[in-house]
Amino acid sequence: MKLFSSFRKKLVRRYLTLTATLLCLFAALIYGSTVLFVYRSTIEKAHLIATEEAEELAYIASGSKPLCHSTKSEKSGCYLNDVFYYMFSTSGALLKSHNNITWSEEPLTKCIEEKVIDNGSAHIKTVITSPKRRLRLLVIARENAYQNGRLVGVAYAGFDCSRSLMFLGRLLLITVCLLALGLYIAYKISGYLANKAMQPIINSFARQMQFAANASHELRTPLTVLMSGLDVLGDDEENHLSSFSREVVGDMKDEVLKMRHLIDNLLLLARAGKAPLSTERKELLLLPLINACCEKIALAAAKKELSVEIKAAPEEMIKAYADKTHVEQIIAILLDNAVKYAEAGHEISVCLSCGKGYAYIDVVNTGSFLNGDELKHIFERFYRGEKTKGQEGSGLGLAIALALAEKNGGNLRAASDGKNTAEFILALPQKR
Repeated sequence: MKLFSSFRKKLVRRYLTLTATLLCLFAALIYGSTVLFVYRSTIEKAHLIATEEAEELAYIASGSKPLCHSTKSEKSGCYLNDVFYYMFSTSGALLKSHNNITWSEEPLTKCIEEKVIDNGSAHIKTVITSPKRRLRLLVIARENAYQNGRLVGVAYAGFDCSRSLMFLGRLLLITVCLLALGLYIAYKISGYLANKAMQPIINSFARQMQFAANASHELRTPLTVLMSGLDVLGDDEENHLSSFSREVVGDMKDEVLKMRHLIDNLLLLARAGKAPLSTERKELLLLPLINACCEKIALAAAKKELSVEIKAAPEEMIKAYADKTHVEQIIAILLDNAVKYAEAGHEISVCLSCGKGYAYIDVVNTGSFLNGDELKHIFERFYRGEKTKGQEGSGLGLAIALALAEKNGGNLRAASDGKNTAEFILALPQKR
């Protein structure tokens, strides 16, 4: 049933929104913590290397260690594969250096010459290497070297951190994939929970519909008996009923007819809420049906000085695949509402068109309109807008029209310009 299907979708959406929010926050927290940890570790490692080289530069300046201009070192070759350092005197002369990372020399030299790094700070730089245009990352830190409180030089040191930071990119991809998987699982769980939560409501509604159907069916017999009795009473000349009594009998017959019509509508809605409502769907021409329905409503429209216009060429052969009785009932409901609520002297138009596999019947009446709240609730059972509360009716007509349209594979929607036009568009499939 569309009512529960729509509510189920809303429930699933709310479950999923809550779960997705929690999952995204959790994933963002984990990934953010990892990024912060890797970043701090990278910066701290660069500072540590720069501090070691600054201490070595201080030993060299004190004469405790001989100066070596070679880029080779007694340190582990494996360790120095990704590590670089540059030692400068206070005059700016290069005292000692080591760098096996060839692609880093140009950006490092530029960074040192421009003196963009302050003492005790570190920067992460991105480098696009050629010819393969690969993205590389390195971190460089600066530490001043002091001897007995006197500045004796500056050490720049760092390492290739491409692997560490590229790991964050792979981790992000893995996180997104896991998050997508988690959302899919959450969607399935949300559907299951929504079904479990709605099952008691569906069962209760089904029992209410069954009760309405049974009660409506049972009430038809006593109403028929009552109507027959009133007919006999009104036609019996021997009773010598006064004119007032005959008027009362007539009023009673009108009320019984209204009650029977209401019961018939309730029974139809109760049956429409279940799959077994019988439909004899076949191809049918829509223009003759529209003409017949407009002829039936012509007298009521004339009394209110309303003009009814059919906006479709007489030769149009637009067909729909639907139940003829149901289509007639839907059009009759729409035209009856248009006549009932349109202001005197205005126009009612019925437009017939087709497109994208559907035939469209558009009933427009001027002189009345629907506000936003009415458009939202107009197809609800027993709903009565502010402008309709003084009119006769039970508020079931449009609910019945929508139910019949959906049973025939179509749809019915309302629209309004909010000023002086109300419009109802019936869409019916053109093929089986």
